[in-house]
Amino acid sequence: MRAYFAYGSNMIVEDMRERCPTARFHGIARLRDHGFRIVRSGYASLAWERGATVYGVLWSVAPRDERYLDAYEDIAAGLYRRACRTVEASSDAARIVALTYLARDGALGRPRRFYVETIVQAAQSHGLPPAAVADIARWLPDANGAASGR
Repeated sequence: MRAYFAYGSNMIVEDMRERCPTARFHGIARLRDHGFRIVRSGYASLAWERGATVYGVLWSVAPRDERYLDAYEDIAAGLYRRACRTVEASSDAARIVALTYLARDGALGRPRRFYVETIVQAAQSHGLPPAAVADIARWLPDANGAASGR
């Protein structure tokens, strides 16, 4: 089993259970010196940002789950790429090298409708810190479809 850090739609427990049936949830984790953003594809990604912290959740995934994640993140078409980052588990501050996915095209973009809402709901349901939820929520689209608080 490998540690996997989810910061976007893979924080949604029900969806992960469908995608990766043998994945095990471990709790909240944080990644320092990275910021959450919505990229050109309309999906979430992370980028290096000194002093910023992204919160997400930590899973253990089996090789079969990783193949499912690779397909979901559209690795073959080049939407995302696999990366390893050192995260800190919130439960005990243990530093863990975890798999995560980063968009290949990191240019800022407009969020897909309802996508950010589901991520905000997942972040709230996991009890992520209010500032972390607000950091995601600033990408909620306004009535014109533009993110309100980049």
